[in-house]
Amino acid sequence: MNVQNNYSLLTKMRISYFLFSVNPTFFPIRVVFFSIHAMEELPARKEEVEHAEEEQIIFRTLCNPVEILDDGTGKVGGIRCVEMELGEPDESGRRRPVEKKGSEFEIEVDSVIMSIGTSPNPLIRSTTPGLEANRHGCLVTEGESGKTSRDGVWAGGDAVTGAATVILAMGAGKQAARAIDEAIRNA
Repeated sequence: MNVQNNYSLLTKMRISYFLFSVNPTFFPIRVVFFSIHAMEELPARKEEVEHAEEEQIIFRTLCNPVEILDDGTGKVGGIRCVEMELGEPDESGRRRPVEKKGSEFEIEVDSVIMSIGTSPNPLIRSTTPGLEANRHGCLVTEGESGKTSRDGVWAGGDAVTGAATVILAMGAGKQAARAIDEAIRNA
């Protein structure tokens, strides 16, 4: 899946990516948060970032994922990123991230969760049969595991709760990752 074509749209949406390394032979689960923004410009409160760091979330700021890589079997195998740097200030005085030339690199991952908004995306439930949603359009899950009504699908964050804090979404992602790991181990 190539996200390069949507770069400017995704940038405008202040996109961030959560990458979950869910490897049943290696525990604990590693969570990496990628953002094109500098740490001080993250769309989160300071305490949310501090809580995430306490949860051992790894932050890769001024970094833009541009392509999700296939592992050769049709599953996620990695992600291609480019480093960003702050450009000249615009009319508002804000220094926008710009791509560093020649800074492309790849990271091995086995799961990618894209976070691009604060409310559930209606496309998810309308294009994925078997996902139960509540009257607000949020996905219904079994407790804190994030397991949805569709076999093999877990969800967390705004897709389940509606608009909430980044740390709650990260925590939900971590709980879902643990549940996914357990499901793989017990398969």
